[in-house]
Amino acid sequence: MKRNAKVLLDRHLKVLVLSLRCKGKIVAIEFTHKGKRWRADTTEEAIALREKLEAEDKEQEKYLSPEELDEQLLRETKWTPDRFVALVENVGPMQKKFLTVLLNAEHSIGAEEARKKTGVPSLMSLAGVQSRLAKEVRAIGLEPVDLYQVHIDWTEGERRRFFTLDKGFRMVAREEGWPE
Repeated sequence: MKRNAKVLLDRHLKVLVLSLRCKGKIVAIEFTHKGKRWRADTTEEAIALREKLEAEDKEQEKYLSPEELDEQLLRETKWTPDRFVALVENVGPMQKKFLTVLLNAEHSIGAEEARKKTGVPSLMSLAGVQSRLAKEVRAIGLEPVDLYQVHIDWTEGERRRFFTLDKGFRMVAREEGWPE
């Protein structure tokens, strides 16, 4: 019985390998856009579809008022009031302070400035604060990039990091009246 299963598997693998040689790569790419799942058979198809969807989004945004843009952002953000409260209730005081610093920054804030405003002694300490925050973000089913983005800039040979808070998180925090 085992020998027959092995022979059968070997035949299927041989057919698969021959198919790949003849047809090229078999790639199925799935992604979600505005809550709808999209599937493409090739990389080129996926890229073209994504570009088309993004172009349509930009065209539609031209006709929306600032209030409608805010409503659209609230509908599409991963940050719900429940997720927001779950995060804020489970992080420590230093993580709350770091989030407050990011919220008070209008667009982005440099790592050194964030370190000073958070009140930690070094950038290594700030990394520890971020690490604990990342752990709690993952615990609610999101990734740190869903909370804030880190941009690295090399100016005159010096590396500088900047943090930008997610717009959806910022809106939900303001609606929840946080920080108090």
